[in-house]
This record gives sequence, structure tokens and C-alpha cells, in this order.
Amino acid sequence: EEGWAKADEEVLRLGAERDRLLEEIAAVQAEASEAHREVLESSSAISALAAQRDALLKQVADDATEAAALRNRIEEETKAHGEAAQLAAERETLLKQASDAAAEVGILHKRAEEGWAKADEEVLRLGAERDRLLEEIAAVQAEASEAHREVLESSSAISALAAQRDALLKQVAD
Repeated sequence: EEGWAKADEEVLRLGAERDRLLEEIAAVQAEASEAHREVLESSSAISALAAQRDALLKQVADDATEAAALRNRIEEETKAHGEAAQLAAERETLLKQASDAAAEVGILHKRAEEGWAKADEEVLRLGAERDRLLEEIAAVQAEASEAHREVLESSSAISALAAQRDALLKQVAD
């Protein structure tokens, strides 16, 4: 009976240890899921920044096309007008507009380059963060696997103790 009581105590202790380890595994897996969600969010942010950069590139290209069209219009109108005074006045106005448009394109291009640089920095930062999170997830998953292996080993030990108890019960009964 003393042997059974000790075996029962050991079985209960090992069962409680197994339950505690299972709770720790569940907590670690929840943390890994949260880290995975954060990685997905950072990937979405990277995609959004790339889309913004592409939109800026398109805007700069559109502005350059508009400036070229304005310059072509100046040349066409210069040929079309016959009177020198009217031609000179219109030409000066159009040249001013073309110059203003070219200056605006230059400003937009500079802003776009600054935006691209910031977007590239952010993409690199987010990529590094994603890689760090993936490494943490891998480490957490490795720890969870080790804890799961330990729980399986403790379950085997509990089963062995239960078998010993049953053998003792049978021996006493015999």
C-alpha cells in the first residue's frame, strides 16, 4: 500500500507537470501566431509603400509627358502664327509656361526621388524586421517542439509508473 501511495503521488505529480508543460506550449504557440501575424502586416506595409512609389513614378512620367506636349505646342504655334508681334508675345508666354512646367517637373522629380529613398529605406527596415521576426518564430517553434518532446517523455514515464503500480496491485492480489 505504501508503494501504491508513492506511485500514485508520482503519477499525480507527473500529470501536473505534463499539464503545466502543455499550457506553456499553448502560450508559446500563441506568441508564434502573433509574431506570424505581425510579419504578414509588415509584408502588407511593404506592398503599400511599393505601390506609393509606383504611383509617384507614374506621376513624374505623366508630368514629363505633359511638359513635352507643351513644348511641342509652343513649337507648333510658333510656326502657325504669321504676325511677328503676336508670335513673339505668345511664344514668350508659352516659353514661360514650359519653363514653369519644367521647374515643377524638376520639383516633383526631386520629391519623387526623396520619396523613393524613404520608401526604399522603409522597405529595407521592414524586410529586416520581418527576417528578425521569422528567426524569432523559428526559435519559438523549436522551443515548443522541445517542450512537446519533453511532455511526451513525461507521459511515457507516467505510463511506466502506472504499469508498475498495476503490477504491484496484481502481485499483492496474488
